[in-house]
Amino acid sequence: MRTDSGTMPYTFHQYTLLGPDFTVLQDGIDQYYNVGQYDYSCDSELFYNGLVAVRVGATDWYLPDGGPWPRLYFNSKYMFIDHSGKTVSSSRYDEVSHENDRWFGCHGTTEYLLDSNGNEREQANYCYVPSTWAENIVEQAEKDGLRLSYHTPYRLNIHRDEFCKLAWQTIQTVNPNINLPELAQPFSDCDEDIVRQIAALGIVTGYEDGTFQPTRELSRQEAAVILQRLYTVLYGKIEVSPTLYADNGSIGVWAKDSVYAMRQTGIMQGVGANRFDPKNGYTCEQSIITMLRMAQKA
Repeated sequence: MRTDSGTMPYTFHQYTLLGPDFTVLQDGIDQYYNVGQYDYSCDSELFYNGLVAVRVGATDWYLPDGGPWPRLYFNSKYMFIDHSGKTVSSSRYDEVSHENDRWFGCHGTTEYLLDSNGNEREQANYCYVPSTWAENIVEQAEKDGLRLSYHTPYRLNIHRDEFCKLAWQTIQTVNPNINLPELAQPFSDCDEDIVRQIAALGIVTGYEDGTFQPTRELSRQEAAVILQRLYTVLYGKIEVSPTLYADNGSIGVWAKDSVYAMRQTGIMQGVGANRFDPKNGYTCEQSIITMLRMAQKA
């Protein structure tokens, strides 16, 4: 073990990750994410969004002198594996983090957003600051109670359960005394009360396999469908605009009425050049601003 003053004998732990049937998924783990350096009770959740981050293959260990709780450093990097033990990405990361149900990995000082398949997308470190064009409107929305979290990833695409949270906040802003049905039955992968309440109101639905996929990114056309249903719950039906977007052919048949209804109300507009861009993601800041427009229709 290297230290600032030379080398020393030092006892440290390596781990083996076992599957439900005690098969070895990964052996020789130097470190795994979300367990304190000096807490070996393993009492915290290991898998997030179906992935676990582990350091494997260290050949050098370094412990700076001093304390009282010096950190043990490895020259191994993090990799991601799924519940089956499969390595889901060829990339290796110097550091990883999990915030707002999203995995992030760093190559040096550059941060990447990772999906459940290990694909990475370079992500600027200022994603937690609203875009310049959105800053003042987001600030007003949050004052009005439309807020995802203390550390909102404004510039990242919103997840399905996050959109439900904003929808619930909008309902509470517009009609706090709304007559609510009983919570819908839990989905196989989601038991959040807010999601179940929004589902009971008919604003969101699950998938044929019984899942809700709460951390799946929401597309623009999916957002439009949910917004139309929310509008109907709050205000009633909408007359649909007959004016078509230039990329109307790319909009799903199931979403067309909703897309044009939201255009008619001014709640959700296109992206410029008379295009809607239906399959692209919808960011958290766009979603917050959209819900503010919805609330202001009252």
